[in-house]
Amino acid sequence: MAEGRLSARRVATITEPGYHADGGGLYLRVPTSGTRGWIYRYQLQGRRRDMGLGRLDDASLAEARANPDYGKEKIAVIIKRDNGRPLSGSTVGRILKHLA
Repeated sequence: MAEGRLSARRVATITEPGYHADGGGLYLRVPTSGTRGWIYRYQLQGRRRDMGLGRLDDASLAEARANPDYGKEKIAVIIKRDNGRPLSGSTVGRILKHLA
């Protein structure tokens, strides 16, 4: 998932507000309030979407990189829920492949 643009030290010292890319859709979000967290950014039906993956206090850079499909699996669940009907496994697989 991640290309590894961020280092653990850089993550610990980032204070400037904004989105700091690690690659593969993984971003460290630093708001003006200072509460940092992980974001998985993806595009679905032509619209960019951001999904929160948890606070930096709860998951280190290594942990955020450890499960590359976590965000994609959550997206499939959201699509299933919003669609109002169950999706077949092959449909979920096609969605995940499209998001890769």
